[in-house]
Amino acid sequence: MMSVRESFDGAAQAYNLSRSALIPDYKDFFGAALAALPENRKKPYRFLEVGEGSGAFAKLIAKAYPHSEVTVSGFSQPALDEARKKLGEDRRFNFQRLDMLIDPFPADIDVVVSSMAIHHLDHSDKRLVFCRIFKALKPGGVFVNADQLSSGEVEKDQRRFDRWLEAVRAKGVCEKALGGTVEQMRSYDQNAPQLMQVRWLELAGFRNVDITYRKYFWGVFKAVK
Repeated sequence: MMSVRESFDGAAQAYNLSRSALIPDYKDFFGAALAALPENRKKPYRFLEVGEGSGAFAKLIAKAYPHSEVTVSGFSQPALDEARKKLGEDRRFNFQRLDMLIDPFPADIDVVVSSMAIHHLDHSDKRLVFCRIFKALKPGGVFVNADQLSSGEVEKDQRRFDRWLEAVRAKGVCEKALGGTVEQMRSYDQNAPQLMQVRWLELAGFRNVDITYRKYFWGVFKAVK
């Protein structure tokens, strides 16, 4: 089995499709993630993004919360480099090489976010990360995870996967790129059942855990410390 680091490095570079093509309802998905964040957008929050996303979610956050700072963290240098290119020289962004499983998280964080990252971890490591995020947050802090999930039922998951394939093909994605992406997803993804993830968050100490968006195998989890 490949290491976690190999998984993230591979996923950072290997997907043949952009996120907007990979996720048919891309705007709805990330719109739901933004909607799960704190309502007061004028307050200067400290955001931490774990799992070094592509930079797309961090950019949306900075636009919605103009007085806040966003630290983009992760241990995959290729992913951090891609995020830095996308986000440019905006001083509200910080970049930190951080292994979410072992390195200390920054303290006194208001909001932790993650997008399309934690599902690459095995299930025991997912639980560990949820606990570490809980400890990093201030009391009342929020964790929003826009990620992949499973229904917990093989047949239902297959039906969702088939519907997703139909939706992606309807957008005109070429079969070669789609086939390569499906192969990469099968290699890197370890989707956990949605209700199991809710329970893990609760066991980590979170309250008011909810799934605010769900379609195909994408979901937005919100939890409060």
